[in-house]
Amino acid sequence: SRRDGRSSGLSCKSPCIGATSTCWLSKQAPDGIQMGTPVSENSAVLVVNKGTGLQRLITVRGVFIPEPYDHILEVRKKIQVLPHQAMLTRDEFGVLHLHISTENAPTSFFLEPHSKIVKLHWSSYSELGVSEPAQKQEIVVIDLRVQRAAFKFEVRTSDSVALRLDGVIFWQIKDVLKTATLTMDAPGDVAQRAKSALLQTVSRLSFKQFMTNFRAVSAETAAIQNSDSFLTDRGLELHSIDVTNYACVDPETQLILQSMIAEVTFGLNRLQEARSEAEVKKTEILGLIELEKQRTILIQAKAENTRLEAAANGRAKGEELSSSAQSFLENLNATDVELAGRLDLYKRQELGQYQNQMTGAIGTSRARSYMSASDLRLDLKSEL
Repeated sequence: SRRDGRSSGLSCKSPCIGATSTCWLSKQAPDGIQMGTPVSENSAVLVVNKGTGLQRLITVRGVFIPEPYDHILEVRKKIQVLPHQAMLTRDEFGVLHLHISTENAPTSFFLEPHSKIVKLHWSSYSELGVSEPAQKQEIVVIDLRVQRAAFKFEVRTSDSVALRLDGVIFWQIKDVLKTATLTMDAPGDVAQRAKSALLQTVSRLSFKQFMTNFRAVSAETAAIQNSDSFLTDRGLELHSIDVTNYACVDPETQLILQSMIAEVTFGLNRLQEARSEAEVKKTEILGLIELEKQRTILIQAKAENTRLEAAANGRAKGEELSSSAQSFLENLNATDVELAGRLDLYKRQELGQYQNQMTGAIGTSRARSYMSASDLRLDLKSEL
């Protein structure tokens, strides 16, 4: 037969000596004429040779023309892996191969012959209130981002109070090969270990201590879990355990809990109200202090202005008196009166002017004044 599968038109009328089957000249390709298959960047051709049974993957771009005994099994699409994803494949020898992006760039690959994509069956904790055992889901593409697992289970405090805790666990895969080879259920392992650590933490506390240190319980639980190498040995990391809600299993205890919560809430509200009032008073006091500081600055400025004005007036008055005294003394230069006498005359003149001013002020006022003769310096003489 020809390479294109069509008969060459030759036939053998007499059987070959020793032949046990029909002569090869009379054979035809079972699939008839095979068309060429295009190969692109995102598609490849998986081919099997029927003579040898070997499979090969054709990835060279162009049109693939089958050779004799070649049979196209399928056209395979290139598998895309995003930067936050990873995929595992297993070859014919059972060896795992990791396909993961590098330097935040996506990667892609063709599935090699005899290789299979590894499918993982992990527990699903995506919904709140998941009961154990959790439902399994098939994982083909592994998410490398921080993942969330919700939990809801019962614990007991040291004083035997049964509590129902609701919360969320945040975890992440750090080593895909370790996770795939050392654990059958990564989310289940994380959830069970976190619950065990939380149970260990709560069992050491009384109900009152649990309510008082509610926020610290999650942090202490995460610290206990991170100190254990169970998860790190399996390529996993626990980020945090957050308890979002708790309630008493016993209805009577739940009523007591609600009453205690109401009292605590009332106390917190009163405390917040007192703090608000104190803040208002503090603001008012600070405002008054600032006002008084501004008043002090104003008084100081007024005093300084008064001092400057008095100093200016004093200098003007002094200059006036100095000029008046100088003129009075110069006018007496032509006389024979000595300087001491001239100064005494000037003093008497100023004293007289002062007394005249005082007398004028007393005379023009409506007040009654009583003065003795010595105050007026009057000499009353009578002659007989």
